Amino acid sequence: MPKTTKASLCLLRLSNTLLRRLSKTHNTVFCGRILAFLSFAFALSERSAVNLTGRANVNNVTVFDDEATFVDNTRTDDGGISNPHDTATEYRVYQSFWAIQRYFRQPSVAIDSATDWSSFTTELTAVLDAFDSHSFNPKDLDHDVVMFDDDNSPDLAFFQTKYLTNSRLFRLQLRDPVLRECMLTQFWILLRYFETAKLPPSATETQVSDLSARVLSLLKKTPSESKGLTDMLMQVLDRETNWTLWKQDKCKPYERFPTAPDSSPPLQHDNDATRANEPPLKKPRVADPLLDALVQEDTQSLLSKIQGPTRKTAVPVEEFVQRFEEARDPENGIEREYWPDTDKMVCWRTMRGCMRTKITFMDKMIQGTGAMVEAILHVQHGDVVAPSTSPASDDVPPAGDNPPAETSKVGLQS
Repeated sequence: MPKTTKASLCLLRLSNTLLRRLSKTHNTVFCGRILAFLSFAFALSERSAVNLTGRANVNNVTVFDDEATFVDNTRTDDGGISNPHDTATEYRVYQSFWAIQRYFRQPSVAIDSATDWSSFTTELTAVLDAFDSHSFNPKDLDHDVVMFDDDNSPDLAFFQTKYLTNSRLFRLQLRDPVLRECMLTQFWILLRYFETAKLPPSATETQVSDLSARVLSLLKKTPSESKGLTDMLMQVLDRETNWTLWKQDKCKPYERFPTAPDSSPPLQHDNDATRANEPPLKKPRVADPLLDALVQEDTQSLLSKIQGPTRKTAVPVEEFVQRFEEARDPENGIEREYWPDTDKMVCWRTMRGCMRTKITFMDKMIQGTGAMVEAILHVQHGDVVAPSTSPASDDVPPAGDNPPAETSKVGLQS
């Protein structure tokens, strides 16, 4: 496709919708074939995949434990607290360690004002101090170096993009080489962004360069430095600068197409030695098992996988009703705080399922999802259910039945 047309945009929208519906875990090959097709069908300089306005993904929120939970998780074996002052200090480090993720999500927050910049530098310094004070164990470091040097190690195929924020793991995470590399890489990318951004009056370029030098020094102490991690990051960030300049230049095409073949007869070589010194006309194809799997996978098998029972994600409403019934059974001895009535997502999906198959019981919804399910159970057991009174105009459903703000979309897709 030499240029973007209405037909190509429809194809792009169709492919993106299909990618959102497919599971990247269970339908990996199919998703890969779609992406390979898009890369072949669209030009390399296609603007539809470029974030021209530089909008940040603010939906990636990191949630961590509060101070009370942190204190409970750090109690000694006898149930006491080792040192309240040390615990409070450690929680401030833990809070800074995970709260600083908000700047990665939206970098402009750190430079909105002098107060925001001071808060960012304070948290960043606290995290870097924590890394300095928790050096790697020599035994673990040697193991990690061996693992990184071994190209056949299965651990190299694993990359954790999201880490648990449980405070029980905090001390171990401070000495985790992979997590430290991820955090320091994020710091370096963020500081490189500040080099060209408009900083508040209280910030100086020297302050940014000093922080960058400290981050770089810590990166060079990680096991991946044996593979040239810092050199690779420098090259990537330099290419990112060129990428930004290309977007500022309105994304001009930069593809290089082969020239027309020369119709003139080939030159006669004097001897075979001259011919041997010339490069080959075509580059030999390098076998790639992953690409071969994408191409050779049978189309019918791919379609059967997404149409089979494993693709089914909708849970029947009867299963949700059964959860409520099991919770209310006295023989099970389930406490009320563990009933599904307290789970907003279960309540929301139960109500949504009843809207399709049990609409006659929706008048009980004003009393809560539990009351609606109890009415369904009474009818199943042969009891008579009295109709609910009409709700007043100022009645509000219980808080437990409101769809969660962030997770209501999940329920709609079930």
